[in-house]
Amino acid sequence: MINVVAPQNPTPPPEGGLPSLSALASARREQTRESLAVAQPDFILDIRQSEVHFVLPSGAIPMEHVAPSTLVRIMRDTYDARLAQLNLAPLLKKFSGEQIAKLDTVDALKELMRTKDSGVVIGFEGGKFPTQYDFVPLLSMAFNFESITSRVAGQGVVADVVAKEFAEIIWASCGVTKRWEEISERVQLIAYATATKVKLGFPLEELFSGPTRAFLDEQALTGPKYAAEMGTLSARHSFGKSDNVSVLAFADEVHIAFKKFDQDTGRGEDNLMKFSVTARDEYGTGIVNVTSHLSYERHVEFLEQLRQYVLGSSSGA
Repeated sequence: MINVVAPQNPTPPPEGGLPSLSALASARREQTRESLAVAQPDFILDIRQSEVHFVLPSGAIPMEHVAPSTLVRIMRDTYDARLAQLNLAPLLKKFSGEQIAKLDTVDALKELMRTKDSGVVIGFEGGKFPTQYDFVPLLSMAFNFESITSRVAGQGVVADVVAKEFAEIIWASCGVTKRWEEISERVQLIAYATATKVKLGFPLEELFSGPTRAFLDEQALTGPKYAAEMGTLSARHSFGKSDNVSVLAFADEVHIAFKKFDQDTGRGEDNLMKFSVTARDEYGTGIVNVTSHLSYERHVEFLEQLRQYVLGSSSGA
């Protein structure tokens, strides 16, 4: 992978491109800000990432017509986002390594976007989406000839609106003002992902069944003390367990795999709901990172329902 330097004086956007884009996006942004003003559940401690991924028909995104300097400038002016490191490997089919090393950013982008290669992905990093009193950090935005992806450190509604604006910016950098409502007519697939830090209200171990927890308590920690024989064993104790060792058991990471098959389309895929403890002091506290292949809203709803089931079962017992 070869680094290239972003241009210092990019070509200005086409006449009417950015102003028209801003006018079309203003109502959508205002609606997004209103959504962000709604209070989130108390158990949500932090929103690590929300992602939205739009897939269009192959070749539907006009990469070969994008003016690279215009795209870089609009992304900088709109979000203060910077061009991500370019993967120039696809250009090795057309140029020598020496020729590639001499390309500046504009020429490298131009050649990449004219290359019919599924590995070509143009990405941007950083930036921010302004809210009423603050901003939502943008993690990344990327596109290729058939998909657009945005990742933000905030609610999914921001990832959604940024992806839609990003699509409009791509067309604007081709010299065309195209509304998302027109682009969305060709969207074939949408995928989501969400990562949050939450306080479940119960230790992660509660996701184990009662018999499993009893086995751990009565057999792994006491009784035969299988846990005491894990890890390194000392010659001092004849390479067996020491009677002077204390062991505690905590759930560190729990994966729930959902195998999905759509009988209408024949599409099969695996999706995960993952619970992870990421700090030593948080074992047993119920504070965990939760990631899923759900939209942010449905991710929160899933966790609300899970908390009701587990806490309701505990109180009922």
